[in-house]
Amino acid sequence: DKSLNSVCLAPNDLLCWVDGNNLVIFSPDNQSQTVHPITLAKYAHTGETVSNDGKRAAVEHYDYEYEPKKVEIYDLKSDKLIQTYQSNKDDSSYCYSKDMSRLYALQDNTKDGVVALRVFNCDTGSTELKTVNVKKDDRSSDIDHIVTSSYSDDIYLQSDTALIKADRDGNMSVVFNDDDHAPDWPYSYPSAEFYALYTKKGSNDLFEEDDGDYYLNEEDANLSIYDLKSDKIISSIAFPFGDGYLGDISHDGGIMLGTYSDDDKSSACLVDAKTGAKSEFDSH
Repeated sequence: DKSLNSVCLAPNDLLCWVDGNNLVIFSPDNQSQTVHPITLAKYAHTGETVSNDGKRAAVEHYDYEYEPKKVEIYDLKSDKLIQTYQSNKDDSSYCYSKDMSRLYALQDNTKDGVVALRVFNCDTGSTELKTVNVKKDDRSSDIDHIVTSSYSDDIYLQSDTALIKADRDGNMSVVFNDDDHAPDWPYSYPSAEFYALYTKKGSNDLFEEDDGDYYLNEEDANLSIYDLKSDKIISSIAFPFGDGYLGDISHDGGIMLGTYSDDDKSSACLVDAKTGAKSEFDSH
C-alpha cells in the first residue's frame, strides 16, 4: 500500500514499483510478482520501467524538483547492476529502446534550431550526442513528447510543428517541420502505429497569433492520419469532433474514436477516417 503512489506501467503491461531496496514487478495477466534487489539511491523520487522482453529494468532517480540525477540499468535474470548513467545537466526526459540497450536523454538548452539527444549505450557504457537541425523557433525545437514505434526500433520526437524520426542509435531525420502540419498530442502510450496530425485546410492558417503567442486552430483544420510504416498521410478529413478531441485510432488506421462536443451536448463517437462518417453513442 505504501508504494501505490509510485507504481509505474511498463511498456509490456507489467506494473513495477520500488519497495525499500527492492524492485517489485507484477504481472496482471497471471497475477504473479517477482522481487529484485536494488541499491536504493538517496534521492527524493524514483521512477521505474521494464524492457519489452522483461529482461532489464531501469530505475531513475530525481531530486526534490524532479530534476534527473541518475539512471541504473539492472539485469533482471541475475539481479546485477549492468550500467549506471549519471545525468547531464541538460537532460530533461528519458526514453529507452525496446530491449533497453539504449537510453535516450532529451536535451534542454540547445542552440536555436537544434534538437539534441544524448544516447547512452547500456551495454558498453559509451555516450554520444546526436543532433538535428529544425527551424529556429520555439514551436519547432521545443519537444513535447517522445513516442516509441510499435513495429520497429524507431522513436519519434514531436514539437508543435515538427515530427522527427530517430533510429536505434539516435540518428535523427526531420519528417516535417512547417506551418502546414502540427502533430496531435500522442493518443496512445507507450507505442504508436499512426500519428494524428492537424493539417492546413485551404487558405486557412493552421496557427493564429495573439500578442506574439501562437495557437493551433484545431476546429478550422483537417485531421489527418500519418502512417509510420509508409511515412505517408493516409487520410485527411475536416476536424470531426467539434469542441471535443481525438481519443484513439484503430490498428488499421481506418477508424478514429473521440468525443464530440458542442454547447449543448457531449458524446463519444466513431469516425471513418476517409469519409468522415460519424456514429455517435451516449457517453454514459
